[in-house]
Amino acid sequence: WLFQINLDISYLTHQTKVLSGFLTPFTSLFHTKIIHKFSECWIPDTRNSLLSRELSNTQNLKIPVKFSGNLSRLKKEKKDIKWDRTILLSGPEPRRTNLEEVLIKKLSNSNEKILLIQGKIELKQQWKKIKNLDVVNFMLSSELNATLNESRGVIARSGYSSIMDLSLLEKKVVLIPTKGQDEQEYLANYFRTEYGINSLKENEIDKINFEELDFKRLPKTEPNLESDLFDLFKRKRKF
Repeated sequence: WLFQINLDISYLTHQTKVLSGFLTPFTSLFHTKIIHKFSECWIPDTRNSLLSRELSNTQNLKIPVKFSGNLSRLKKEKKDIKWDRTILLSGPEPRRTNLEEVLIKKLSNSNEKILLIQGKIELKQQWKKIKNLDVVNFMLSSELNATLNESRGVIARSGYSSIMDLSLLEKKVVLIPTKGQDEQEYLANYFRTEYGINSLKENEIDKINFEELDFKRLPKTEPNLESDLFDLFKRKRKF
């Protein structure tokens, strides 16, 4: 149905180029056709695509493009450091669970104060202790915001939402892309090459000394709500 009508609303995406291996030209073309059914394309990044880089390539777009800057739900706050490392887990099963098991085995005897947030969808929050490792099944946004601001370093997947959050908070990070997710692997490689951000493959974790691992900051970005960003909503519509 989307190819049969034109929509006078904005389309929000950071991935105008859809990475899918040898199918990338076809998936990107399909996505472009969808985007062209809308009046504008909003990209949650800076004008020079500092965070999404080639993912938000706009050269094939024929509708107006606007950049909103970072759209993180989180807020940078000055807090005392409580955690040496916080681990943010996410992603599809069984990879999420497999990574959790490897990290627990690797870090439960660490001398550092480490919190592992499992990223599970459950009704009740539950905390537990595994040797020296603190583990919680999930956190609400306000709790997560406080915890990340209280963390010296963060280990996380290289999904774009996580990248925006950690960039806004100016956290030192290590990234672990989900194997087989082209977008995450691209972003991890991009930040490693351009900014020296350590990114680990899942099968390398057993060999890593996390206490000696170099955590570095992502490039800083903030919301950038340009004056004309919401002009579309001011238009008079005819019914």
